[in-house]
Amino acid sequence: RAHFVHELVQNADDAKYASDAELELGLRGRWFYAASNQAPGFTRDDVVALCDINKSTKRLDEATTGSKGIGFKAVFAVADAVHVLSND
Repeated sequence: RAHFVHELVQNADDAKYASDAELELGLRGRWFYAASNQAPGFTRDDVVALCDINKSTKRLDEATTGSKGIGFKAVFAVADAVHVLSND
């Protein structure tokens, strides 16, 4: 069940940033979070792809780790609610 942490890190790594990005993982009460405030981050299409099956925006990008469009779904398996916030 801890596989979701790997998926959060992988998706943060695959996001586009203008400069080197830092990822913060944390726990506040019952909330586990992964945060990075570097721009531009995820696009609207990236967020849609996170929440849908087989909609990956990374499919043909060899510079990214993930590409199948299913990994982030591990987060839904361990969470009562999932929130994705991004610049776009």
